[in-house]
Amino acid sequence: QDRIRKLWDRRDGVKGFQIKDKIKDIMWENCALVRNGAEMEKGLNMIKKIKSSDLPQLCVPGKSRVLNKGFLEALEAENMVQLCEMILTGALMRRESRRSHFREDFPDRDDENWLKNIVIRKGEDGMEISNVTPVMTRMKPAETEEGEDQ
Repeated sequence: QDRIRKLWDRRDGVKGFQIKDKIKDIMWENCALVRNGAEMEKGLNMIKKIKSSDLPQLCVPGKSRVLNKGFLEALEAENMVQLCEMILTGALMRRESRRSHFREDFPDRDDENWLKNIVIRKGEDGMEISNVTPVMTRMKPAETEEGEDQ
């Protein structure tokens, strides 16, 4: 309730669509189809900067409390910052390439070290990240004779 009240009370500042536009550019440039650690680190730092400098200034420009697009965009912007921080942190942690997660700096799949799920939880001090070995009861990772994904 406090978070929402603060958004409604702040009329001047950074608008949600402005933050969303920044985030879209950051993720496309630094965490798109072909990734590498240096670019993802750069993107994560930019997301953290948005989190620390832009989000505290997030505002809702319109006063209407019925179908207020500015309010929805503000909420979306807050959620996108959190989500992008999780995506980049998890992608940096996974030091291999697997399916749609392709890293130039780690181009090979590594089942020995990375046949794991990355788990992100909200902790008392922020994001907690760990990895868990999946329980495979029915299916195991499919490989061709050359050792590549099918």
